[in-house]
Amino acid sequence: MSNYIRKTKGEYQLHINYGQGFEHELSEDSRKELMQRVKEYRENCPQYPLKTKKVRIKLTTLKLDDHEAWCLTEILTRFKSKDCDLHNHALKLYERLIAERLKSYF
Repeated sequence: MSNYIRKTKGEYQLHINYGQGFEHELSEDSRKELMQRVKEYRENCPQYPLKTKKVRIKLTTLKLDDHEAWCLTEILTRFKSKDCDLHNHALKLYERLIAERLKSYF
């Protein structure tokens, strides 16, 4: 058994042309789910052309929301000493947050 950790996840996207070019409408994790959405869109809005696309999303591009990023930045800039307990605590929280987000992709 290898220790390989995936760096990307597959995602299926639905693009719809409402008259101004194709726009990304929604994303699903499996092709089966996406095809169900395509069926629903074709039943409800048959006048708009659809296309599907499979893309790879880099898991390293996970981003914090604005509040999380602000809090982390404030703590890390105000308490720059690596011996400071608050600095170490903030880094542990950040690592745990990223680990939880990565779990949600699998």
